[in-house]
Amino acid sequence: MTKRLSCRWLIAGCGLLPCSVLACSVTSSGVAFGAYNVFDVSPVEVAGAITVDCATPYTVSLSVSLNNGSFAPRRLDSLDDSLDYYLYTDPARTTIWGDGTSGTSTVAGSGSGSPVDHTVYGRIPALQDVKAGSYADTIIVTLEW
Repeated sequence: MTKRLSCRWLIAGCGLLPCSVLACSVTSSGVAFGAYNVFDVSPVEVAGAITVDCATPYTVSLSVSLNNGSFAPRRLDSLDDSLDYYLYTDPARTTIWGDGTSGTSTVAGSGSGSPVDHTVYGRIPALQDVKAGSYADTIIVTLEW
């Protein structure tokens, strides 16, 4: 029997969002991209973390962007504009973290019974012509065991 635990995760937000059900728990530190310079030729690259504490093997998946319904690119929205961004499973930023569909991958853990950090690698591509403002998106983190 597969069990599922889902938590909302505010991208570019602050704070922790803990969720737990019986044997497993998940906490996220979020991904905060910070300031974006429309003239910078380099992408903005940051990392966040998802911490899982589970005593059995598990899989962590991330939802599509709630702003545009896509894994690649996901979208940060403000009142008047939007920024494309991506979430990856690897530091080289080559594998899109999703739910295993549409060419995306999930992250698996052995379930050691101790907390394990899984790094989420984020990237906003360079040279997106956007207005100044606050941009955000919500991603749902799902833990299955």
